[in-house]
Parts: sequence; C-alpha cells; structure tokens
Amino acid sequence: MRQLMYSTGCLVACWACGTAAEIETTRVWDSTGIRIVENLADTALVPRAALDLVTEIQDREDSLEYDLWHVSGAVRRADGRVIVASGHAPTVRLFDANGWFLETILGYGSGPGEVRSPNLLWPLGADTLEVFDFALRRTIRFTASGALLGIDPLGELPYSAYPIGRLADGTLVGRQVVYPEDGRTSGPVERLPLFVLRMASGGSHSDTVLEAPGYEVYPTEGKEGSVVFPTRRTLEFGRETTVRVDRANIWVGTATRFQIERRDSSGTVIALTRLEVPSQRVTEQDIEADKARQLDNLAAWTASEQMKAQLRERIESGRYAEEFPPYERFFVDANGGLWVEAFRRPTDAVRRYLLFDPEGFLIGKVELPEGCRLLSVKDDHIVTRHVDADGLESVMVYRVDVGGSTSDG
Repeated sequence: MRQLMYSTGCLVACWACGTAAEIETTRVWDSTGIRIVENLADTALVPRAALDLVTEIQDREDSLEYDLWHVSGAVRRADGRVIVASGHAPTVRLFDANGWFLETILGYGSGPGEVRSPNLLWPLGADTLEVFDFALRRTIRFTASGALLGIDPLGELPYSAYPIGRLADGTLVGRQVVYPEDGRTSGPVERLPLFVLRMASGGSHSDTVLEAPGYEVYPTEGKEGSVVFPTRRTLEFGRETTVRVDRANIWVGTATRFQIERRDSSGTVIALTRLEVPSQRVTEQDIEADKARQLDNLAAWTASEQMKAQLRERIESGRYAEEFPPYERFFVDANGGLWVEAFRRPTDAVRRYLLFDPEGFLIGKVELPEGCRLLSVKDDHIVTRHVDADGLESVMVYRVDVGGSTSDG
C-alpha cells in the first residue's frame, strides 16, 4: 500500500498570461518501506550549474610522467591533489592541485604495489583508494601517499566477473553478465541477466546479491575469417544497467525508465529516485549518423582488408533500438547525490547531466565542455577526461556551482 507523504511546488512565471502559477514539482511517498521521490519538474526550468576549471593535467608527449593516453580513472582528494590511473603507460600517479606531477604511486609491473592494466579506480576513505587491475585479476588498496594497504586476487572467479567497489564493512562488490550458449543465430532482442556479486576475499567464491536486466542484445551469426558461429550482438542505442557502490549502498539503474534504485548492502531496495521524461524516437538520421561515425573510426584502424570488410558488414547490418534509453549512465558522490547522464544522439557534441541531491530531489543540470567525459564526483568538484581534436587527453577538475540560469541556449 502506498501512503502519500507530501508533495512540493514552486512559483514559476507564466509568461503567456503575465502571472505566476504554482506547479507541483515533486511527489514523495512510502511504499512498503521504500522511499519514492518522483520529480515532475520540466528540466528546462531547472537551474544550470556553472563550472569553474580549477586543475588541468595536460598530456605531454615528451614525458612519461604526463602520458595520459587511455585514462581509466581519476579521483580528486580533499586537498586538491588528483590520483590518475592510466592504461597506456600503466601506472597510478599523483598530481598536485595545479596539475604538476608529484610521484608514481603504483608503477608498471606484476609485483606488489605494481599494475599492468588499471581499469577501475574508486575512493575508500579520506585518503585511501582501490584500483582494479584487469590483467593481473586483482585489486590493490593504497593511500594517496603511496602506502600499500592490501591486495585482493580474484582467484578462480570467471573473467566476466569484476569488482566495482567496496562497502564500509569490507565487502568487495562486483558485477557479472552471463551470455547464454543456446546456438541461436536469430531471434528477438533480449536483456542478458546481470548479477551483482559479493566477492569473497581471495576470489574463492562469490554470492549473488541481486539480479537485474543487463545489456540489450540479439542472437546473430559471428564471423572470424571463414569461421561462422552463433553469437550475441549488442543492440545499438540499447538499454544497459549501471551499478555503483558507495560505502553504504549499492545503486542500480536499469534504464527501463528514469529510475535509480538505492539498495542497502544486502540488496534490499530502500529508496527510488524518479523523473518524468518524454521518450525520444530513434530516427533514420540518427542511424545514418551513427553508422557514419563507426565507419570513420574503422577507416582509421590498422587492420587487414579482410577484417575491415567483415567489420564493415557488421556495422551495416547492425540492429537499432526504436527509442533512446531515458538516460545513459549515472555517478554517485560520497554524500549520495546523483549525476545522471542524458543519452546522447549521434550528433550531440557534449554530455549533459541532471543533478539530484542526496534526498532524490532534482536540483540542477550541467553541460560539460565539448570533448569531456565524467570520471568521478566528490562534493562540489568533478573530475573529467578531455580529448581534443587531435586525440590528446587531459584530466580536468571543475568546481561546480548549482544555481543561476535556466536557459538551455
């Protein structure tokens, strides 16, 4: 049984009639112990957040210390220092608040305190972090000053399972998508099962915390040279599930609707954040633009003509969703605030986010500079990865000020 708790409204100018009208912007209620916040406001009327660049770490081709190609993660500390994980020169490095290199925290290698493929980076506390090394199949916990705190190998866990964060009680949380092997080469679009896991120390086993729908895929034929085999392909513009972990909660968004679930460490839903958004149809122009983008990328690859021909055929035969998902992905800050990324059409040059406070209320929106992609959020700062027209990467930190203009122009 749902019990209405309260609703909120705000005064919005009615320019057509010259008066101010009060409209309902939020509804909040409880449903069997689950707090539901339904945001009803027109996002065009939500204040636009201002961004102020405070730190820029630039790629320098003549220095490995500033090699930022394939940045996989970056986190800002409270004192302004930035920890950066990079995949091309596989290291975890520390930079000061002005963007100057300080030291290499985790160097390249396979020994303790070394990495070969740092794929994910997340904070654990005031001065502690953890990185997942895909190549070595382990996580390393360390401090920003370089002290090694612990190593957790994933052991015999399958490669499709990987960690995404650690709860305050020490539980390592991971995710796994399972692909069926049924031999089908045709059929309808389906969502693969995604499992959120509690990973045992040392990788001896894992327990399922919850199951959710994963990627949208469809069965088809795969080709490698002259070999043909049954496989699953991802639906272009399809929905996929985002899972985030903070110190107390597991956050899940399946993109079936604009709804983010906050779950406790056992996987029980305790709160829902919702937003009413109109659906957006995928047009022929969207499909043509996306295929053109993929073909341009293919042309720049170094590969045999046979392989390029097979990839070109795959691009041309790809299946597309009828509607765009309500959002692409989301991030969670240390206080439980949400940054939800709007799904981008192929012709969109920038990434746009809607901001929700820890209570689930829509409080702002922000548009990142062209070429920027969000890496992490902490308090009133964000860390982004920027790629310029020449493909050079940099890490940029912005201070965020929510409020001000509501203009989308």
